[in-house]
Amino acid sequence: MLGTVDVITQRRDAVLQRWSDFKAVAAERRAQLEDSRKLQQFLRNVEELEAWMGGKMQIAADESWYKETTNLQVRRFAPPPPSTSPPLLLT
Repeated sequence: MLGTVDVITQRRDAVLQRWSDFKAVAAERRAQLEDSRKLQQFLRNVEELEAWMGGKMQIAADESWYKETTNLQVRRFAPPPPSTSPPLLLT
C-alpha cells in the first residue's frame, strides 16, 4: 500500500510540473502575440501617416497652388479642410 501512495504522489507531482511548464510556455506565447499585435498596429499607423504625408507633399509640390493669387486668398480666409490634421497614432 505504501508503494501505491508513493506512485500516486510521483504522478501527481509530474502532472503538476507539466501543468506549470505549460502555463509558462502559454504566458510566453501570449507575450509574443501581444508584441506582434502592437507591431501590426504600429505598421498600420505608419502606412496611414505616410499616405497623409504623401497627400500633403503633392499639395506642397503643386506650384500652381502658390502662384495663383486666388488660391492664396482662399487659403488665407478659408478654414482648413478636415483632412489637414495627421491621423491619430494609437499606442
